[in-house]
Amino acid sequence: MGRRDHLPITASGRRRGPRDGGDGRPPTGRGITPGDHMPCWRARAHRDRQRGQTLIEFALVAPVLIVLAFGIFDLGRAESANVTVTNSAREGARRLVAEMTQQPASTILGCPGGTAAAPTAPATTTAQGAAWRQMANASLDLSRVTLLDVRVYSTALNHDPSTTSTPDYEFRCSGPPHAAFTSSEPVGAGYAPVSGDWVQFEVTYTYAPLTPMVSALLRSVSVDQTATMVLE
Repeated sequence: MGRRDHLPITASGRRRGPRDGGDGRPPTGRGITPGDHMPCWRARAHRDRQRGQTLIEFALVAPVLIVLAFGIFDLGRAESANVTVTNSAREGARRLVAEMTQQPASTILGCPGGTAAAPTAPATTTAQGAAWRQMANASLDLSRVTLLDVRVYSTALNHDPSTTSTPDYEFRCSGPPHAAFTSSEPVGAGYAPVSGDWVQFEVTYTYAPLTPMVSALLRSVSVDQTATMVLE
């Protein structure tokens, strides 16, 4: 009787060999995985399908992520411009507080020169010049500054910026983006501010997104800030 006759017979009627644990011991070696009996061409097709699915998912999500990244970038620039405009309004108001009652109007008030596309800085002694330097130091596009406005409210007449809509004196620098800056005194020409009067300095700046994707959705945003103080 040969060696084969001593192998146990399974329930299906075939003899169990050493690879089946026919020696009475459990099968040894690694377990059977789905890939063990999968033909090579089917395994390769399965991997290709997974790779294609990943590429499709990335193609769907990537544009959203790119727009989101550009949006965050432009939002940061817009907030930086807002802070700079706020600080420039305060600088202008501080100059007025310290010198408006001591200097003639021609010294403390003045508009930018040049053209709408290439404006030049106001005189350094003016409140507008102080605000302009603040924006120039922050590298803002100065051609997008559209308004520098000074308003004075007389405390002798009990006028207050929070309750009075019309100031007792106004000196306005306006014009861009369609024309160069020009000065005007819409209200109270010749009014002499005194200590204790309220003064407001307003700056308007047009912010434009830098990235094409965001600018296609939002072309520009007007940033307007006003600082209110009391003349010394």
